[in-house]
Amino acid sequence: MPPQGYEPFLRAICENPEDDTVRLAYADWLDENGDPERAEFIRVHVERGRANARGPKQDPRVGRAWDLRQKHEAGWRSELPKLQGVTWGRLLRGFVGEAVVDRDEVLLTRGNEIFTTTPIQYLHLRKCDDHTAAEALRLPVLSNLRGLRVAVDLLSAAWDALITSPCFTNLRHLIVEHPAPIILQADDAALRRLARSQGLPRLGLLHLGLDIGSEVRAELERRFRRVTAYGDDFEPL
Repeated sequence: MPPQGYEPFLRAICENPEDDTVRLAYADWLDENGDPERAEFIRVHVERGRANARGPKQDPRVGRAWDLRQKHEAGWRSELPKLQGVTWGRLLRGFVGEAVVDRDEVLLTRGNEIFTTTPIQYLHLRKCDDHTAAEALRLPVLSNLRGLRVAVDLLSAAWDALITSPCFTNLRHLIVEHPAPIILQADDAALRRLARSQGLPRLGLLHLGLDIGSEVRAELERRFRRVTAYGDDFEPL
């Protein structure tokens, strides 16, 4: 476990996951309280994230970050709660920053715990049902998400909840999959509602795991910086 007294730092990081200042302040505190390698990993990982944002290049921090992960990652992950229906994903800037949630009911019942345990910015929601979607997709804890991958039927109330939710003001990447294990032609009217909605104001990258028509694709491309569909190369979350 982190040294006693870490909770205010973790709370501040979860509330402001895009702010590296508080992560680095936490690293300084860890240095002063007997956990220097965890402090070093946070600093190295934050700097790697900044370097990646500036463009790919050879980075000597990669090897050091890997060494620290090999030594400590299992222990760090063991501190996270074991929640049924939740899988903790990749490390981002020193902390687990991704969660895979089996269905939206789990998000409803455990959402606050998921998002206050570690600074989650990427969420994979494997199943979104109509009867709980409207509530689940309007949880305030989703407001810090940068990326969302979700399986949702475009003809469902869950789709309408997704594109009208007021909680996705920071979302940059969206991957939409169909719940059925087959590739379908997307409903043009449903996609036009997305293109013309006032939601998702910062969304830049949209991937649809469906076939889409050329006209509706052009309309989506006028709204979002990059649009891909089934068969295209796309940038995973």
